Amino acid sequence: MEREYFTREEAEGKVGKRIETLREFSGVPYGTTSTVVEIDQASPTDYSLVIRWELPNPRREQHFDIGGALVLFVSGGKPFVDWFIRDEYVRYLRELRKSGCDE
Repeated sequence: MEREYFTREEAEGKVGKRIETLREFSGVPYGTTSTVVEIDQASPTDYSLVIRWELPNPRREQHFDIGGALVLFVSGGKPFVDWFIRDEYVRYLRELRKSGCDE
């Protein structure tokens, strides 16, 4: 499957948009809201969107048993940022109205 990117104009038009997830992925729960904060140039003509997630709990602790040793993994404290190209944006996200209500 060929990766589909945004043009510069399309990407710039998405900056500031409020969005939410349509499914859970990469540790981001279903229904999580976020904002498109900037664009990123992938090639001379291809652009992706930089999205800052508003996770419900910015600090997460996970305990793992690795070879009989209990390991604590702590994540969070900083906003989670991810990059999306056009086909991912359409497949996993939906835009919200400025008021934060569904379209």
